[in-house]
Amino acid sequence: MHRLACLVLLLLTLSASAQHRTQKGKATYYSRKATGARTADGGRLHHDSLTCAHRTLPFGTLLKVTNLRNQKSIIVKVTDRGPYRRGCIIDLSYGAAAQLGMLAQGLAMVEVQRMSGNNPPYRLDDVETGMPDFEFDFSKARYSFIKEWNKKADEEHEMEDKHLTARKQQAAKRLAEIKEAKATIEEEKDEKQKLTASQQAKERQHMMAAHHPGMPNNQKKTSSRPQSGTKKEDPSIWRNVFQKVKNWFGD
Repeated sequence: MHRLACLVLLLLTLSASAQHRTQKGKATYYSRKATGARTADGGRLHHDSLTCAHRTLPFGTLLKVTNLRNQKSIIVKVTDRGPYRRGCIIDLSYGAAAQLGMLAQGLAMVEVQRMSGNNPPYRLDDVETGMPDFEFDFSKARYSFIKEWNKKADEEHEMEDKHLTARKQQAAKRLAEIKEAKATIEEEKDEKQKLTASQQAKERQHMMAAHHPGMPNNQKKTSSRPQSGTKKEDPSIWRNVFQKVKNWFGD
């Protein structure tokens, strides 16, 4: 009787263990557009990778997934958490779903079995706490983060000074170009004014020549003052005339 009870207990234990390592339920898959999305283990999802999402199994666990409709099987690795839909036990990548032949269905009844070999680098029986694992390492000897901060600040100031000097040089160059352009414009303006004045003088000469056709252009105007070479009349001649008239009529 005691042996029979031990045998029944052993069978129940093996059955519970098998049920714990094997699950049956519905499987879904990621969309092809989900490529590049961040997974719960910190990696990136790719539609061709053979990965899956599971609610409780540790990251890195290898699972054998069998499509119960066509008996196709594939081995995938747990890299994400989910699915959270009712009745779904696993969420496969697009590539894994394609190899199982369930793309057209969208949902498929599958059997999920944990692989005994190629386990993750930690025990699978450990219960996950949901907390991240922290690693505390000793820092280097004589390491000072203040010196690193000061060094970084000095480098940033040096870069700012270089940028500021470059901007000042560009501004000075631009100012010199503007001054040169202004000087060129002023010179062109003066030349135009001189050219305009000479053209106006020529037009006046042409107009004067048109009003006085007999007068040559280089002829000077006659002066109203007497020429310096003209001889003046001698006043003594008139004095003699007056003396003769006086003698005629007597004293």
